[in-house]
Amino acid sequence: MGGDRLRYRARALTGLAGAESRWRMPILGWDMTRLAWIAVAAVVLLVLALASIWHASGHSRRAKIVWTVVAVILPIIGPVAWLAAGREPRRTRANR
Repeated sequence: MGGDRLRYRARALTGLAGAESRWRMPILGWDMTRLAWIAVAAVVLLVLALASIWHASGHSRRAKIVWTVVAVILPIIGPVAWLAAGREPRRTRANR
């Protein structure tokens, strides 16, 4: 009997007691799964940007290090800035 009471109090403290309880951010009202998907997208974008940065042949090592630091410090803005401004234009068959 004592274990049931303790389990009920633990659920009440963690917010798992009600059927409507979801972990929400108080300001945005977003649930944590939405934020998890945004975090996953940010990590994928970062990995793709880092691969693109280090495979670029037209940039010096110093420029690659700077772009890497920018991409890591600014998780979404850094990779988007690289993709918009830092990347070399794609070579077409006519340009080869």
